[in-house]
Amino acid sequence: MKAGFIALLVSALFFSSASQACERCPAALQLNAEETAKQASWVLLGARTTPVAANERTTRSDLDFIEFKVERVLKAAQSTSIKPGQTIRINFMDGMCPYGFMIHHTNRVVIFANGPVNNQVFIGVNKGCAASHLPIDTGEMLKLGDKTISLETFAKGLHTP
Repeated sequence: MKAGFIALLVSALFFSSASQACERCPAALQLNAEETAKQASWVLLGARTTPVAANERTTRSDLDFIEFKVERVLKAAQSTSIKPGQTIRINFMDGMCPYGFMIHHTNRVVIFANGPVNNQVFIGVNKGCAASHLPIDTGEMLKLGDKTISLETFAKGLHTP
């Protein structure tokens, strides 16, 4: 009886903590794209080069990171040098939690990143409680909140105090 109760208690604690481990950020803590851009060490234009698995959106991925080919550096940290044409690693999954750059295609995007951590993998801003990327359409336009602006206007705004 006692052993059964302890097993039930342990499993309840395990499953409740496991389910809470991947909860998304409360809305009050979530940064929008403009706030994220200000806090990001890196704002990069490029595309995912890691092949996209057919079931990647519906099942747990074993990918800890994906590779991202940088086309253009829009904002740069002083500590590390990233050059156009370079391929970097960006966080995809944290264990079973989708807190990284959940880019499920190979289209061009703008990413907001910090890092790299241990000189290897770039991570999201604000511990994942922020926008991770913005899609770029064929007309070099991106959606920023409720406005659509050109990539050039966005890039110029990154360097305005």
